[in-house]
Amino acid sequence: MNKQFLRLTLFLVASLIILALSLQLVWESIEPSETVISVDDFYHSSIERKGDIFTMVPLNTISLPADMLEPLKGGEIIRVDDEQDNAYYYKLHNNAVLILGPIVDDDLGQDSHQLVTTLFYAGCGLIILFWFRPAFVDLRKLSTSVMEFSKNAKWQHLHLKPTSIAYPAANTINQMAERIEQLIDLQKNLSRMVGHEIRTPLARTGFSIASLKHEPSLDELLSIEEDLQEIEDLTEEFLQITKLEFDSKDIVLVKQNVYAPIEDLVNKLQKASRINIVIDMDNNVTAPVETKTFKRLMQNLITNALKHANEQVEIRFSQVNDQFTISVSDDGGGFEQTQQLDKPFYQGNPKVDGYGLGLSIVKMIAAWYQGDIQFTQSNTLNGAKVSFTWPIDED
Repeated sequence: MNKQFLRLTLFLVASLIILALSLQLVWESIEPSETVISVDDFYHSSIERKGDIFTMVPLNTISLPADMLEPLKGGEIIRVDDEQDNAYYYKLHNNAVLILGPIVDDDLGQDSHQLVTTLFYAGCGLIILFWFRPAFVDLRKLSTSVMEFSKNAKWQHLHLKPTSIAYPAANTINQMAERIEQLIDLQKNLSRMVGHEIRTPLARTGFSIASLKHEPSLDELLSIEEDLQEIEDLTEEFLQITKLEFDSKDIVLVKQNVYAPIEDLVNKLQKASRINIVIDMDNNVTAPVETKTFKRLMQNLITNALKHANEQVEIRFSQVNDQFTISVSDDGGGFEQTQQLDKPFYQGNPKVDGYGLGLSIVKMIAAWYQGDIQFTQSNTLNGAKVSFTWPIDED
């Protein structure tokens, strides 16, 4: 917002300077020229000229205030205006007063002044119109988009130029609308989980119990136990999402070492996996993160890669311009399609264990960091590559 205010101030100052210089040129072109002559030249030319405009009267017949009479006796030319604003010029000559007048002031100067004043205010009006009309257009777009969102809960991302005075408001509303959409999706997914994901193992459990007409076998008990464990795991996963949503308002990004938590996480996961996990980043790397959410994000990315890898998973960190990027790659089969990968309960490969919530949690945390995730193919391992990108926080 400060940039928009500074840009507006500079624009107005520059516009007013240009307008003032332009009007000065106009004024100089229409302003009546003045001829300046010396007192002696005026005196001699007045004596030589003839006409009713020049008169000679005795000095003792002139009635002037003392503050005007003294300069006149001292040889100065004085000006006297009558009630009709006609000008008379007095000059002492041999104990007589040479009077030049009446001289009617030309209205051209006054008219020119009014013209320049009118042009100035008209120019100011055009400057204001030029600057604020696009702002009103953008505000109208913003208002229309918000009204549409209130009707169908589908937000069309609003793209305004960064130079627009409404850009900060539009950017904030974009983030707010995306957040609202996430909450709506979370509510829908909760209904889906209760209606389908949990109901399925519950139905299997109920069927197993209903079919028990004898002492249950070990396999039957294990089947019931697996179904109950599936319900518990799914419920726990969703509770984690809900808890993350609840805690998101308290997230504060602090610049800290990001290698250490990644290394601790890799050491724990490596013990339970035959897949080789490689960390390709400097151990002194720092970036703005919130410890708890960053660990959860990295755990989901690495765990997802381990499920699809054949022999190796690679973690890389990079900083380009004003963004940080952490990528996790594997040497598996890669992505067949990437359209729905960050949607809750979507599984790209149904044969892989899981509930399809891991990458949706990553997407949610990335949004809290004002970042994003990208799904591409790895150039080094030729498998899948998931990259988390977020902006550098200068503060």
